[in-house]
Amino acid sequence: MRRDKKRNKIIIFILTGIVCMMGVGYAAFNTQLDIKGTSSIDSKWDIRITNVTESNKYGSAESAKAPSWTDLTANMEADLYSKGDFIEYEVTIENKGTFDAKLNDVITNVKSNNEAVKITFSGYTKGQTLYKNSKQIITVKIEYNPEYEGDASGSSGEIEVDFEYGQNEGGTIVPSEDYLVTYDCTTNGGTSCNGYNEYLPTGSNINLSYTSEKANYDFVGWNTDKDAKEGLDNLIIDSDITLYAIFKKDMKVTYEKGSNVSSVGKESEICTMYNNEESCQVTLPSITPNAGYTSVGWSTTNNDTTGIAPGETINVKEDIIYYANAIDNIAPTIALSPDTLEEYAKTVNVTVTLADEGSGLKANQNIYYAWSTSKTTEPTYSSYVTTSNEEGAKETSVTISASGLTGTY
Repeated sequence: MRRDKKRNKIIIFILTGIVCMMGVGYAAFNTQLDIKGTSSIDSKWDIRITNVTESNKYGSAESAKAPSWTDLTANMEADLYSKGDFIEYEVTIENKGTFDAKLNDVITNVKSNNEAVKITFSGYTKGQTLYKNSKQIITVKIEYNPEYEGDASGSSGEIEVDFEYGQNEGGTIVPSEDYLVTYDCTTNGGTSCNGYNEYLPTGSNINLSYTSEKANYDFVGWNTDKDAKEGLDNLIIDSDITLYAIFKKDMKVTYEKGSNVSSVGKESEICTMYNNEESCQVTLPSITPNAGYTSVGWSTTNNDTTGIAPGETINVKEDIIYYANAIDNIAPTIALSPDTLEEYAKTVNVTVTLADEGSGLKANQNIYYAWSTSKTTEPTYSSYVTTSNEEGAKETSVTISASGLTGTY
């Protein structure tokens, strides 16, 4: 059922022949697409549309009316309501004349801008020959632009397209060594660019000025190697060839000094990921700790007590910061008074002293202790008592209760 929506139109004029190009057009929720053309060449030049049919649709998309056509005019009108909606039409073009025809160029003129609707064409290649007594089918796809975020109500667009055909004197395209250049943007994750494809005579320079898009990546160039990391500067065609769009993504790795670190080997570097790679690699730089401290490596957490050693290789997937961390390497001096306990219900005073070059104690440091009946036998459990020292204190004392112990400890 046709929906009650305000309708807007897109008109595409084809001046000297009808064929369709891959590209993005403009429309609205209700879109009318007119393909028009005229011919003033003698009766032996006869290229015409012979059929237009709805071939495929998805979602709530629907034809506002049945497609129609005259000799060189096709009319398609579609209603689109939400993202994902699309409808496709097949336009059949026949060369009923006595001349072979060759598509030399496609010229477009976008008259207004509406990004809500996307129109793409497939089924042709620039430079392709439409031989006499032959036909081809062009697919026109009208869809709700999946990247559009605004309100498409009341929008419209108009585009003119001029398809320029040529013929060889005598009515036949002279066979030549024409080769197909295929531009592949999707293998490495980019947006389809089949509209760039074209046939070129042998010895021609291939057009490397086209660009391609991939979300969050930079376009590098074109290469015959899909895994390349750079684009070609020039290329001459001597056979069918496929060019792959090369993309890169630069990620910054920042190296910061944590507490008690005097210097690091480098402050930052760029890690580059190409095409379909899921990560790139960097080698972690050196760490020089302050005197009295030992490096524990690199970590994404500042003041971590563990980390990845300098010189190790890591995988990077995004911009990231690594911290160089270090810890004290000077053991504290511990004094006990008394150092043994021989009577029931005694207490022991414990004094912990750190070297001046150390970082000092944490505020309200926990002092862990355990009792044993032998100085060489390790206890099987431990307890702790919390001090009242300030941050960075070099010395603290606590009293440990020996209540409940019997014998000598």
